[in-house]
Amino acid sequence: MDIQTLAKKTLLLKGLMKSPNTQMILVVSLVYMWTIVIPIILSAALGFATRSDIEKRAPQNHPSIVKSKSFQKEKELLNKLSSKLREELAAEISKGELSIDRVKAIEQLQEETKSKLLEKPPVTFAGTFDARGIYYIFVCYLCLILHLGLLLRDEGFHSFATMIRIRSVLISSVWIYIFWQISNFWRNVLFDDTTRKVFAYTHLDVSFVGWANQELLVMGVAIILAISWVFWWQFHERLVGKLEVQLQQEMNKQSVFDIAKRVGEIFDRWQIHSLLIGLAFLPYTVYYIVLSTQYEDVRYYPSAIAIHVIWGLTWYFVSLPAYQALLSWNSLRLNLLHSQNDSIPTDQEFQKYVRSLQPVTHMRVFVVGLATLVTFVLPLLKLVIG
Repeated sequence: MDIQTLAKKTLLLKGLMKSPNTQMILVVSLVYMWTIVIPIILSAALGFATRSDIEKRAPQNHPSIVKSKSFQKEKELLNKLSSKLREELAAEISKGELSIDRVKAIEQLQEETKSKLLEKPPVTFAGTFDARGIYYIFVCYLCLILHLGLLLRDEGFHSFATMIRIRSVLISSVWIYIFWQISNFWRNVLFDDTTRKVFAYTHLDVSFVGWANQELLVMGVAIILAISWVFWWQFHERLVGKLEVQLQQEMNKQSVFDIAKRVGEIFDRWQIHSLLIGLAFLPYTVYYIVLSTQYEDVRYYPSAIAIHVIWGLTWYFVSLPAYQALLSWNSLRLNLLHSQNDSIPTDQEFQKYVRSLQPVTHMRVFVVGLATLVTFVLPLLKLVIG
């Protein structure tokens, strides 16, 4: 291959990498590899992929496992009994020896057997092929990385990098990781272990590699969230400073329009990022709530609450700039309409223009805020009500 051909291919590759569609495909592919493909390959190679794998790996002397084995034996006996009843019923029908009382007795016994067979097993085993959590972490990663990607696009790399404080990111990521994982400590120490209903590949007593893989994934989420928290806090601090400078300048139609436009942009940004944060956390919260309610394993309550607290804190940091922008705009608007300051125009045309500016309508703030709040509160109600 000559140098000219290599140069053309390099330029073509650079052009493709600048395409938003290519970048999106690359991001989705990398997230899919990290959160789904690698764990599945590991589980298939090391034997914790299927339900039967987990059943073999689970601690066999655990009270819940012992109870599960008894349940399976009882189920096998009931299946044999049900088959025998059907055979006896068919034989008596063929001989014409079947009485009404005999039919009723057999039907009643069959119903009791059927209800027993339909009972949920006392324990659930989940490998990577069976666990829904692996797909929820994929959604969580994808939404959070898109969240950071939009910040990079809007701010530019240099501006974004100047807002990130490495020390703050490290401290925040360690705090998030510990707070998230301490719920596992509560689950295993504060609750009676004999009530355990779920044995999964992510549990340390089932698979060390599965557990270690989960810890890496959680640490990755913690680092992404820490970067987001630090960015939004720094962005909020800079925004406060910029708004203070702008509010002290001489006001005219153009300067007021510029501020109103900026406020609208910040609110639009908040709306998009709130949606991504909600999509990142909602599936994970629902996952833990399902484990707590559907599988009747109350030991997962702390995990559901921990995830919800982290979601709430993330939403708080994302909302700070939008709240500050709306607060500053309302203050400026009141000041422009009612102030006696000589530097502020008081003619009716200017005041009419100020009244006409609505960077964000009150109805929009109410509807979007209510939708976000309902999305956040509903999982908690589900957890409490069951």
